[in-house]
Amino acid sequence: MRKTVLIYLVIVLIILCCLAFYSIFNSQVINIQFDELRPIKHNVGVFYKGIKIGRIVSIKHSDNLSHTIVKVAIRPKDIALPSNIKAELRVEKSKKHEYDFIELILPSKPIGKLCKDCIIKGESLVDFNSYFSNQSKESLDSIKNNLYESTEELNTALKSLTKLINNIDITIVQNQKNITDTTSNIKDMTKKINKALSSEALDNSINDIQETLDNIKKATDELSSSANNVSTTTNKIGNSLPNTIEQTENIIRNVDEITCGIATTLKKPFGGLRIIFGKTITKNQNCTCQNKN
Repeated sequence: MRKTVLIYLVIVLIILCCLAFYSIFNSQVINIQFDELRPIKHNVGVFYKGIKIGRIVSIKHSDNLSHTIVKVAIRPKDIALPSNIKAELRVEKSKKHEYDFIELILPSKPIGKLCKDCIIKGESLVDFNSYFSNQSKESLDSIKNNLYESTEELNTALKSLTKLINNIDITIVQNQKNITDTTSNIKDMTKKINKALSSEALDNSINDIQETLDNIKKATDELSSSANNVSTTTNKIGNSLPNTIEQTENIIRNVDEITCGIATTLKKPFGGLRIIFGKTITKNQNCTCQNKN
């Protein structure tokens, strides 16, 4: 009987070993690094989007004891995970039980492919009840005092805010007439601006501007014409001036000759009779005045 039991136990042990080796060789092993890790058990399940894909194989410290390395085996072996995937240690609670599990979190922008020796970042989420149950009495008292002070500060801030709101209400009531008048003035100004910017007003303004431009152009043309007339008159004066000067010089010479002839004739005997009868001395008759000149 004992031999039969031993045989069965050996067979079961062999089957379990075979299953274990099969599970190891048919799975992918990844390392998760935790900076702070609360106590957990082996064989904790690994989930991805609500489906169990593996379990924890081993838990150990890093070489410098600054981190905790959790090795997990996931199936299937060829599952493709991005290199920037993260892991979170969570706790699930029910009415009677609670158990830990690791959830793999896919990033919004996956990068690359997770290699065999790569280490992914892990984070241990803290349960509220577990956190406070693990605190000492001194820590709890400190937390209670901090909460009390924060509550007092919040109460003071709320009172200040209430007072500020009341002051604003009083200011609004006191200046309600001014606010109404200002609003009315803004409304009237807006109407005037809209009226000034109406289509008809804009058309009139454009017509006035166009008429002004036409008048300016007309005045410019008249000024240009006047300038041309002045230029023409100046040219004519410049051309006739030498002839006018020459004629004036001839007249002056003739007057000089006549004057000289009369003067010379008066000096001669019976000069007055000669002038009466038209017998004056000319230049050709040796006018002494011309010779002196």
